[in-house]
Amino acid sequence: MKKEFKYFPDEGVSVCYIYNGDRVFRGEAFCCFEDKDFCSEITGCTIAGMRADIKYLRWVKENEIKSPLKAFKHLASCITSSSKFNKNHYESKMLYRTIKQYEDDLKNINEEIKNIKEDLKFYIDEKDKLYQRLRNKVKAN
Repeated sequence: MKKEFKYFPDEGVSVCYIYNGDRVFRGEAFCCFEDKDFCSEITGCTIAGMRADIKYLRWVKENEIKSPLKAFKHLASCITSSSKFNKNHYESKMLYRTIKQYEDDLKNINEEIKNIKEDLKFYIDEKDKLYQRLRNKVKAN
C-alpha cells in the first residue's frame, strides 16, 4: 500500500491517494472560503489522508472481510445440516475458528473506522476553534 499527497495552494485543495494493488482510494480536503488566509498544506493533507483511510478501510471491510465471512457462514450452515456432521472433527473446528477470526476482524475494522471518524471530527473542530481565536486576535489589534 502506498500513499501519495498532492496540494494545490491556489485552490486550497489537498488530495490523498492510497494505492493498493490496482485500486486507488482518494480523500480530499477543501479549504473554506473564510479560512483561505489560514490555508495550510499540513492541515489539508492530514484531513485528506484520514478521509482516504476511511474509504480504504470501508472497501477492505466490504470486500475482504464481509464477503468471505458470509461465504464461510453459509458453508457452516450447509455442513451442520448434514447427518454426518461432527463438531469435534478438525475441519469443523477450523471452519468455526476461521469464522471467529473474520468476525473479530470485522469488529476491529469497524472500531478503527469509528476512531478515524472521531479523530477527524476532533481535528477539524480544534482547527476551527484555533482559527476563530486567531480571527478574534486580529480584530482586537
